[in-house]
Amino acid sequence: MSSDNDQVGTGGAQRAAERTDRETTYHPALSAPASRGMAAGKALIVVLVALLVAGLLNSNWMVHTAEGMRPGLGRTVVHAVAVPFDVVGSALALDRPRQQLDLLLGREPVTDNSGEIEVDIVSAPVVDSATLAKPGVNTPPPPPVYPPRVAPAKVAHPSAAKPLSVLVIGDSLTTYTGNRLAELFAHQKIAKSKVIWRDGTGLATPQFFNWATWALSTIEKEKPDAVVVILGGNDNQDMQRQSAYFPRGTDAWQKEYQRRVSVVTQAMINRGVDRVYWSGPPTARNSHDNDLYHQLNVAVSNATTGIKGAHFVDLAGPTAQDGQWVDTLVFGNDAFRARMGDNFHWSWKAAQITSKLVADAMGRDYGPLS
Repeated sequence: MSSDNDQVGTGGAQRAAERTDRETTYHPALSAPASRGMAAGKALIVVLVALLVAGLLNSNWMVHTAEGMRPGLGRTVVHAVAVPFDVVGSALALDRPRQQLDLLLGREPVTDNSGEIEVDIVSAPVVDSATLAKPGVNTPPPPPVYPPRVAPAKVAHPSAAKPLSVLVIGDSLTTYTGNRLAELFAHQKIAKSKVIWRDGTGLATPQFFNWATWALSTIEKEKPDAVVVILGGNDNQDMQRQSAYFPRGTDAWQKEYQRRVSVVTQAMINRGVDRVYWSGPPTARNSHDNDLYHQLNVAVSNATTGIKGAHFVDLAGPTAQDGQWVDTLVFGNDAFRARMGDNFHWSWKAAQITSKLVADAMGRDYGPLS
């Protein structure tokens, strides 16, 4: 099941109540509970103290991040701030808790075919033989092992007796498409889906939130037959891996994103998923972001092409015109606004189109599902 920080698709009663303002105002990612305000001075103090503590506890990570940045003023400033933090944190042993936590949790690297590390999966702690020999020591369970796996060339068509289990995951773009997809499945009753998403995340910045680790952990818990991924709205930014830096919009940046998608997709299949349907972000109103989102979609297409059982589902093209932003879409005899009021997320009615595109792609493997 999902954690407290996971966002799960809303139930039928709640969805019905929300439809009156879905088209322009309501969206799960755009709504937040009202909170009591804090004086600006107090808020500034809290932020400064939090930054100071975080810097001391993670000083080594700050230095590592600075060294991975491309040369320039930004790298110089961050490095100049990080090094004194690291000196003080190490002298006072404030960096030990973070180091011990990493050591206790252990890390199982997930690699691509070239051996390059992409994501870290928390695994069981490693205990030496001397410790295991002591009486009364509780031995931890062995970490799960997922050997390389090839998805089956053909999959069985689901039935009411044995419905298809579908997990829809991604960022906030997942919400309405995932909910609409569940409604399509409900008619045939041969597929069931669960929608779980993390707002404001993606593959570009695992140091902020490791979406790949979270997604793979979610798959291990849910054990779906097929996974639908809708991701990339937050990935139009620079990336770095170890000492390599990838400025957004460059060929190297696109290839790095393609590599990450490839690694994570294969890791999903290694965990028993038979089919992965991956979609990137929609078009953007401004040309700069639109070009970046196009590159992300090309990267996903290239990545999934080389993996059996993986498919790229283009949601951007059919909800645009010649690759450019449109204000209005048509489905059947109904014309409606393409996006929410934030000019980014697909509207509830536009999700009729995106969900059908996903269902049709799945139908080519599993037979008609809607």
